Amino acid sequence: MCVGRFDPLHQGHLEMIMRAKKKHDRCCVVVCDFAEDESAGSMPLAKRTQLVREFFMGDDLVSVMGVDCCGWEELLEEFVKRTGESMDDVVVYVQDAANAARLKNCGVRVAEWDNVDAISSIEVRQHPLRYWHQIAAPFRPYLTKNILVIGTASEGKSTLVSDISKYFNLTCTQEWARVYMEQHALLDEELAVEDFVEFLTGQVRLYQEAVLNASRGVMIADTDNLVTLMYALSYVRSGNFNLTQADYVEVLLPLAWALRKVVRWDKIFVVVPGGVYVDDGFRYMGQSSMDERMANHHILMNLLEEFGLTDRVIYLQGGAYLDNFNIVKTYIDGLLS
Repeated sequence: MCVGRFDPLHQGHLEMIMRAKKKHDRCCVVVCDFAEDESAGSMPLAKRTQLVREFFMGDDLVSVMGVDCCGWEELLEEFVKRTGESMDDVVVYVQDAANAARLKNCGVRVAEWDNVDAISSIEVRQHPLRYWHQIAAPFRPYLTKNILVIGTASEGKSTLVSDISKYFNLTCTQEWARVYMEQHALLDEELAVEDFVEFLTGQVRLYQEAVLNASRGVMIADTDNLVTLMYALSYVRSGNFNLTQADYVEVLLPLAWALRKVVRWDKIFVVVPGGVYVDDGFRYMGQSSMDERMANHHILMNLLEEFGLTDRVIYLQGGAYLDNFNIVKTYIDGLLS
């Protein structure tokens, strides 16, 4: 019986579990959540249990259960109740010496093993990139550092994200709306509410894929759903597009709020309008003036506030490519070092 919070599951835990399953008939990994544990992370017990079970899926010698309890006696009682095992036949593995002592006081057989060099879960949570390759894969998406670059059109966002991702060998995302419109030869004037729904859901799909493949623990994204909402609201207000106030209020805004639960940004770089608005043969030129670009920028700022994201914003100046590159580069250098 291997007991711990597993928040996250890492190689220190795996050393214990692999030793237990090889030395005994089988191993039950018990994911617990002691009320007095002040070192607790932010991941709920049910999610941790599911991820540990996912990791050991297909291993016939390992079973996984989650136990929400207030202390060791309650945990052991719950284990016996669920498994039908007698504690006389069970050897308990824990990483912490204090917990081992508590278990011995309960009359439990505790495995004696040298865990002097065991990794601290607190350290892993505080510095996940330092221990990235020692963290079990199912937990990594919850510990990535996710960086977003947003702003109005033609401010160099896509080039910046592409160059940063190449420089650091990071996973990145594109602006899905642009990809979708090019694939379907759509013009801005032809967009309907169902297209904006595809923009929102497609952008989140790209995000999820990039996070899953963040081999260095960092991903960087070009645009997110707030930019889609910015354009939608701008088009509604202009009255010249196939989008209504009801489309925005009843469909797009609620959908964006729902999808927000699966998206997490650690830092958001906002490119303020300032560069030359380039006609690339595809970009909508109806909002190319500085006044119109600033109006969209203010919509975006209001959306950042509405979604509670202003505390993680750093502003970049449109058109100042090298300065912007160096600001983002310095931030990521700090993460990776």
